[in-house]
Amino acid sequence: TEVIKPGVVMDEVDVSDKVALIRSKHDKFVSLSFDTISSSGANGAVIHYKPEKGSCLQIDKDDIYLCDSGAQYSDGTTDVTRTVHLVSQVNTKKIASLESQWAY
Repeated sequence: TEVIKPGVVMDEVDVSDKVALIRSKHDKFVSLSFDTISSSGANGAVIHYKPEKGSCLQIDKDDIYLCDSGAQYSDGTTDVTRTVHLVSQVNTKKIASLESQWAY
């Protein structure tokens, strides 16, 4: 199933909460293993970013979205990081801008 359905507006916290809900439904789920990093656009360049309701970004189909989430299960631990672009045409200027922010 889709986390974000077409036409539904969600922000970084909404997606983080949805990922936690999906994980919690697994029969061997114990807890999240760390705070989910749910970041859109330039926030993806912030190390250990934690979105806060009221100051976080809405998920924008024209921006890159990064999600780093993990959970503790009775039979193991997960740590999954995914970076996605929600439309088929990647905006290379935005990628170059983010890459320049990541350089140090």
